Parts: sequence; C-alpha cells; structure tokens
Amino acid sequence: MLEVCSHLLYAILNGHFFPLSRYDETIQRVATSGEPGAADDGSETGRLQWDESRIEVIHPYLGFVRDPDRSPNTSPWGFPRQKDEVLPEEGNKSIRVAVFGGSVAEGTCRDGGTVLQSTLKAHGITANILNMAIDGYKQPQQLIALAYLLSHDVRPDVVVNIDGYNEVALSQVENVAVGVNPFYPRAWHVRTEGVHDQVALLQIGHLAVLKEKRHRWAAMFRDLPAFSIIRNLLWRSYDRPLEKRITIAHNEILNSRSHAAGGFLRTGPDPETHGEADLYEQIATHWVSCSLLMKGLCESQGIVYIHVLQPNQYFEEGRTLTKMEREYAFREDHPYRPGVVKGYPKLLEVAGELIEGGVNFHDLTMIYHDIPEPIYQDDCCHPNSFGYGIIANYISETIAEAVHSQPAGLH
Repeated sequence: MLEVCSHLLYAILNGHFFPLSRYDETIQRVATSGEPGAADDGSETGRLQWDESRIEVIHPYLGFVRDPDRSPNTSPWGFPRQKDEVLPEEGNKSIRVAVFGGSVAEGTCRDGGTVLQSTLKAHGITANILNMAIDGYKQPQQLIALAYLLSHDVRPDVVVNIDGYNEVALSQVENVAVGVNPFYPRAWHVRTEGVHDQVALLQIGHLAVLKEKRHRWAAMFRDLPAFSIIRNLLWRSYDRPLEKRITIAHNEILNSRSHAAGGFLRTGPDPETHGEADLYEQIATHWVSCSLLMKGLCESQGIVYIHVLQPNQYFEEGRTLTKMEREYAFREDHPYRPGVVKGYPKLLEVAGELIEGGVNFHDLTMIYHDIPEPIYQDDCCHPNSFGYGIIANYISETIAEAVHSQPAGLH
C-alpha cells in the first residue's frame, strides 16, 4: 500500500509517473562499474581514468586514445569499438561512414548506429559505420584524426564531424583555468604529469574512495525490486551527494596543478587572449578553421564532408527542458554550463563562414525544440537513445542526399 500510494502521490505532484527504468539502469550501471577488474587507479604516467569503463593513454599525434588492453570494447587503434561492419547487399550502394567528434558523436554511432544504417538502407545505401570519436575530443583532434586515418590509406566515403560542445565547454574549465593552452587536449597537464606530489596522491585516493562508496551503495540496492519507489528514492538520497562530491573531487584534481609547476610540456604556449569573451571568439575562429581544413582534406580524396553542431541542454534557446529533465539533467552550477552559455552564440555567429566556405554544415541546436518527451539522460550533454536516434536519422538523411547528389557517384 505504501508503494502504491507513493506512485500515486509522485504522479500527482510531478505530472508524470516515477521514471523507474532510468533509476534502475543507473543503479545497475554504478553497481557494476566498480566490480573487481573493472577499474584502474589511473595514476600511471600518461594514463587518465575518467570512469571505470575507460582508461586513456597519451597518443603521439591524437593527444590521447583509450588503452585497448585495459578498456573493453576498444579497437586496436584506441577508439571505442562499434558493431561489426555490415556487409553490402547486392544491388545497393555500399559506403563507409567515418564519424568524428566527442562523446555525443560516439553515442550517435553506438546508440544511433542502427538508425543510421536502416535509414540509409531505405535510400538504397548500405553503410559501414567507422567510429573515430572519443569522449572529450575537440578541435584540432578531429582534424588530426582524419589526417591520421588517411595516412594509413583508410579512405571513407563520407566523413561526419559532430562537435561544438567540447570546444566551448571544456577549454576554459579543464585547460585555461589551470594555465593550459585551450587548444591542447583536455586536462593535458594531468596526462603529462609523471610524478604526483603528496597532495595530488591524496586527492586521487579521495576520489577512489568516493567512487568505491558509490559503487557499494548501488550494489546494496541492485537486487531489490525495481518497481519500488522507496528503494529508488533511498538509493538516490545518498547517491546524489556522492555524485556531486565525486565531481568536486575530480575538478580539484584538474585544478590543483599550477602553471609554474607544469612547464611548457604540460601547459603549451600561453593563449593570447584578453578575457573570456576574446577566448570564446578565438575558439570559434579555430573551430571554423579546423572544419574548413577537414573539408579540404576530404575534397582532395573525393570524400563527402558533413559538419554538425550538436545540441545541448545548456543552450536554452534550443529547447525548454521537461520537468523530469530539470530534475536530473540540468544543474545551475555545472562547471561546463558557462562555456555553452558564452560559447554557443559565438559558434553560431561564425557558422556562416562554414557555409560560405562550401561546408555542408548543419546547426542541430534546435533539433529537439518541439519534442515533448525527455531527451537528455545526464547533466552534461548526452541524449538518451531516443535523442540519439533523432540525430542519427537527420544525419542519415543528409548523407543520403549528399551521396545521391554526387555526379559521378562515390568510389
């Protein structure tokens, strides 16, 4: 009776039923992620662990990739491995689509890959999806990854670059704030720090303890009935502050290194900026330049290039969040929010230069504008499977139009 009353009361107060599946999925993920063998302390030189599912290592050209020996579902090149490529069907055009960008680009391959392939198949095109995206990638990493791919004689038919968010959200918080050049890979000072001082070791240990507490707390609730609001709310009552403490501890590690302690290896050249406004103008200009260079590389190889500006919940002109999303997918004090608020308008101001330069550019900041269902699954930037499907469907339609418009067809 208590559970029934809880469900009814929640629905009356919030206008929708309790999101049982979302709570249970998160509990299962957190409980599983901390099990033995799934994690590494990340303190070895050149390695950085953002969560228990991926460990990143320095790459001589790309900044960083995932360690295939310690990160599951990772290709030999160090990129998240997607589903096996689809064999071409007789009578259909077969193309290879390479997707570049950060975690949303990766998610579009992972969660939207089926939509990409099925929509293209409806246009008579069989597509093999090649993921070249990793969490945190920002320009010029996409540009360099494309050049690296081509240098190994791997030539896709279509290149899709999904970016914009990491460029403006990460550069200030994870680089500039600690004296690192904004165009260096994210948290470069941490990746290149070979010896941790005592304070840093204590911070890393504190973060590991918090993650272990969160895992153990979720494990206590993993096997309890998923339909129980009491189970879910009791778990969330302690998980929420733990999640926030983990974010704070993570940012303390990022912000604890000084410019003087790092040297050029860790910080790169000083950015010639005059305040935050100038910084975001430089980021936007650099973003345009990198995209134009990607287009030039693609054109030289007969490759179709498509550039997409990804949507984000902190660009509030794009969409009014649902009440449910406001509960778990939006934070006024999120460290990445200021970058989106200040940076997205700058990106949109210069987007016309991409179109003038002949780039097949698409602004998707408004793609969720009229959708009433919940889209975002966390308070960073990531859509749910439904949201990824919408992006994937749009991109596949764009690819089909571009492929069919090629006068001599694709190679």
